[in-house]
Amino acid sequence: MGTDLGKFLVFSFIEEFMPSNMQEIYKTFRRKGSYSSYKLFLKRRNFAEKWYRYEKTETKNALLNWCKVNGINVDI
Repeated sequence: MGTDLGKFLVFSFIEEFMPSNMQEIYKTFRRKGSYSSYKLFLKRRNFAEKWYRYEKTETKNALLNWCKVNGINVDI
């Protein structure tokens, strides 16, 4: 589809809300099972719900932007 969110969204979240943990997250994403480890990391620090809200909002924004760029009208 062309949104390419993946790790970009993870790193954007960490940069905005937990910048002192950026190096730890970079290390996490060099290993297998990184998303599971990332979610555990967020739960341990009580950031999981904030992440899920952020992920939902940013995914929606990316999809709406993709539709706009591709000339697709969306009624919300």
